[in-house]
Amino acid sequence: MNILKTLFGRATPKPIAPTKIEAPSKPCATCKKQLSLTSYSKNRDSKDGLQAECKGCRAKYMRGYWKRKKTEIAKVKIAVDHANITIHMIPRKEVEFLAKLAADRKIKKNDLYLEVIQQYVFLANK
Repeated sequence: MNILKTLFGRATPKPIAPTKIEAPSKPCATCKKQLSLTSYSKNRDSKDGLQAECKGCRAKYMRGYWKRKKTEIAKVKIAVDHANITIHMIPRKEVEFLAKLAADRKIKKNDLYLEVIQQYVFLANK
């Protein structure tokens, strides 16, 4: 007891306050907030195994993406439904021909498909 008293100035040592251990965190690439690692989805391709943006920013981006994609798909579907055919009904040989034609004209294949369908509808209605 005397040794403790001489070392610490009292008979019993002072209890050591537990130190607060901070959870590892990283900044979000979009909102720049420092967030815990649980706020990120997994991504095997990144160095740390997590997405670059937090779940909230990613969800916001994906809502906008699917909203834009939905209107794009709706335009194609209307044109295809109007013609009463689907792009999958085009024979493989013609698909290859149309792909080459699209590359030569430097336009997207889907735009060329729509153009062909519109011409088909025009000729069918004559």
